[in-house]
Amino acid sequence: GTDPSDATKWTLLGVYETGKPLGRRCMIKYGADLIVLTDSGFVPMTKALVAEDDVSISLSENIKNAVHSSSRLYGSNFGWQAVMNSSSQMLLFNVPIKTTPVSEQYVMNTGTGAWCKFTGWNASCWEEHNGDLYFGANTLVCKALSGFADNTANVVADAQQAYSYFRPRSRTKLFTMVRPIFLSDGTPQPQINLTTNFQDEAPISTPTTSTVTGSPWDTSSWDDTSWTPEELIFDSWAGTSGEGYSASVRFKLETRTSTISWLSTDWSYSIGGVI
Repeated sequence: GTDPSDATKWTLLGVYETGKPLGRRCMIKYGADLIVLTDSGFVPMTKALVAEDDVSISLSENIKNAVHSSSRLYGSNFGWQAVMNSSSQMLLFNVPIKTTPVSEQYVMNTGTGAWCKFTGWNASCWEEHNGDLYFGANTLVCKALSGFADNTANVVADAQQAYSYFRPRSRTKLFTMVRPIFLSDGTPQPQINLTTNFQDEAPISTPTTSTVTGSPWDTSSWDDTSWTPEELIFDSWAGTSGEGYSASVRFKLETRTSTISWLSTDWSYSIGGVI
């Protein structure tokens, strides 16, 4: 249609079905597409027009169980919203657990498609302004993704890699060592836990990350004091124990002074029999 005030200049082209929209702010422009937050997932309209209510077309296909559970438990709460932050390659979906508010966020890396979950940001609404991300909480407006600390507290990271069978799939393996490789401007000291056969066990303790001390700028002797690199690679082996067909590694750490990137993981294991 071309004129909202004249119904004769509008034509119905089709009727399509999708899941029930979640809340008033249930849509976001994403590139040339429109994402709709529904109780069956976060659905791109270009795909919904082709496959309608097929959950496999959802942008949230890889976290569909979490999305379905949240929409079932909290779908009637106020606060469902998506927001894009291009500078951090992040598409964030706010999940209102309670209207007090208590919220968590499902976050997709727009560069890789990988998902994670943020907790501790009890937001009712979100907005991007001048490339920065803000959220409204209970009597507060907060700036997100600013600095290293969570307000004054440590940022806690809890990450687990997908399970792998390490070929051959049908034979047991004895896992003895693991080497997560980190890039950081601090000194990561993660608590590492290896699990087998799709068990879900969290690391027990939460070590902190110290800051790499270097030569202060404009006070150290020029051409005499060693340069301090901005980031270093940390690739120490850690002894582990586990026996099974498949395995995964999970780590937990906290910091408010450093940035940490988990680049890859090396494994040491021996292959056993079928049973």
